[in-house]
Amino acid sequence: MFERIREDVNCVFERDPAARSVFEVMISYPG
Repeated sequence: MFERIREDVNCVFERDPAARSVFEVMISYPG
């Protein structure tokens, strides 16, 4: 489960230059 979350967060960082932190990604992005 945590590996999947890590992959999702890394994907967001690769595609969204405005993403600044892991915490921000986890609370702001749907899905």
